[in-house]
Amino acid sequence: MATFLTGCATKYQAWSKYQGYKETKAEDDRIIVSFTANMHTDVQTVKDYLLYRCAELTLENEFDYFIIFEQQDDTPRDYMTSSGVGYESGQMNSAPTYSYVIKCGKGEKPNEYNAYNAKDVKNNLESEIIRVKKK
Repeated sequence: MATFLTGCATKYQAWSKYQGYKETKAEDDRIIVSFTANMHTDVQTVKDYLLYRCAELTLENEFDYFIIFEQQDDTPRDYMTSSGVGYESGQMNSAPTYSYVIKCGKGEKPNEYNAYNAKDVKNNLESEIIRVKKK
């Protein structure tokens, strides 16, 4: 069963068919990054993919570190409910979506809990990233 669910989980990819990452450059050093998965993907995977994308963008823009200034859970709150005799239960039926607002910088990473060295993040999460297979 775990293998089946892993197969259904969202892969790391640019925005496509209602899932993947996307970003908006707000300023030269400030980027809004989001990741949307399908409902078969756990929240930790979404956050890892999002953190990984932040590291990629930081390095692509020739910065060394990023600071997460704002984190947001943008998951739509849709519930499926079923009722039986004397009870009602609900289940989340939405794709997890999270976004970060990051500020990128050069040089040594500041000693702040929300600051990340982009190369370290990329190297440490690389083995967790499941990509879409190229045809």
